[in-house]
Amino acid sequence: MRFPRALAVLGAVIVFAGCPDTTRTPFDPADGFQPIEPCTAAFPPATAGDPHPEEIQIVSDWREGRLAYAHGAGYLHATLPEVLEALRDPRVSRIHQTDSWDVTPNVEPEYPISFSIRYAAGPAIYKGRWTILYRGGALLGTVEAPQQLGFRYQKVEGIEDIRVQSGSLVAYDAGDGVTALELVCHLDTSSRADQGPEDVHGTVNDWFVGLRAKVHGAPVP
Repeated sequence: MRFPRALAVLGAVIVFAGCPDTTRTPFDPADGFQPIEPCTAAFPPATAGDPHPEEIQIVSDWREGRLAYAHGAGYLHATLPEVLEALRDPRVSRIHQTDSWDVTPNVEPEYPISFSIRYAAGPAIYKGRWTILYRGGALLGTVEAPQQLGFRYQKVEGIEDIRVQSGSLVAYDAGDGVTALELVCHLDTSSRADQGPEDVHGTVNDWFVGLRAKVHGAPVP
């Protein structure tokens, strides 16, 4: 996942304008870990040797205002329980290209998976700081015997420049020990000039790459 480029230029503004405001956006318990919206990306086509290639296809674009979005559909050569276990590792879902990230586990104990990450990024003169809350579990079945998994995150507090930073994952059995993934990510910052669909495209791809590494026992980027 990628941090908004807007933070990289914010330091110069701080010198003249002072510290920016922070905002709080409560993560509605009613949202649970349901998907934000249906995924519109197409799954990777079958190849001669693999009906479910371990790849992801991503579509991204602008929506109303400054909201950039990306949808991704892909396959992992891993079972649903293995994917569930991978999602417990915050490294899999963290935002990349930040200066620091600090995990607090079990912040919402009512959910099977729950943690928050406090991020800092930006120039030395000023570090933008914000918190993202993550939660997940079984949408269908149970944690012990899942039939469909859900995972969701949302920026809940921090620098005002990041207006929206959220995402969701749905995972289900595609057969033959393969899991199908549907990923959705949103990002809205202070200016279209500072971020765009390519950034959110990178967020979806980073998430998939992290999951793929984790389920195969490789180092998580």
